[in-house]
Amino acid sequence: MDEEGERRVSVVPILILIMLVYYGVAPFWLVASIGIWYYSLNYLEESGHLDSWNFDRVLGIILMARTKRGKSLLEYVSRNRKFWRGFGELSIWICFLLMAGVVYLLSSSLVSSIRNPPQEVLPATDILLIPGVTSFVPFWWPVLALVVALLIHEYSHGIQARAHGMEVRNFGLLLMGPLPVGAFAEPEHLDMSIAPRRERIRLYAAGPSINIVATFISLVLLGVVSSGFVAVNPGVHAL
Repeated sequence: MDEEGERRVSVVPILILIMLVYYGVAPFWLVASIGIWYYSLNYLEESGHLDSWNFDRVLGIILMARTKRGKSLLEYVSRNRKFWRGFGELSIWICFLLMAGVVYLLSSSLVSSIRNPPQEVLPATDILLIPGVTSFVPFWWPVLALVVALLIHEYSHGIQARAHGMEVRNFGLLLMGPLPVGAFAEPEHLDMSIAPRRERIRLYAAGPSINIVATFISLVLLGVVSSGFVAVNPGVHAL
């Protein structure tokens, strides 16, 4: 892609944000902050700082930050290769079952919304689930949950790569300002290209499956903890 085409693509997210402000979906301060972030990244890219840090800019407003930290811990955790290969095989079936469940839920929700259309119209700020913007979504707890989910997700990809003899070049985060919007583990391209198809599927499935396992464990722990909350006096209690 030539320079003019790249500039045109990078402006698209800004135009989308302006439309969100115009229709009342996103507040002005959010779009202004992202605009400052966009021009800061543009300056760092043109001055060569991003290249010197081994960082990249994606879609104009996303910073791809790479690091080699965590690789020693990865080697330690992935030592039991037989166990992690078994987990990778189980992950394939977990993902297929989850995919079937999601298709069923989406289909049933579509049919239900057609038969019984909602009577109340949501406010524009509640259409998108944005922490701190959506009325019923707080800011810090979703961000903390996202960081934990991204960490275990990408580490699971890295563990599967090492369990199958593939090298992991870098770990990294996708940042929009101080907020993480994604993460990645970067295996060696050659190792991925020559790996058998089954091993690559295990690597891809390990990330979503570890998030599912972590969610199940969290729900069990939440149930155990909440079962100890017993009212001292019978009757109606308000929070």
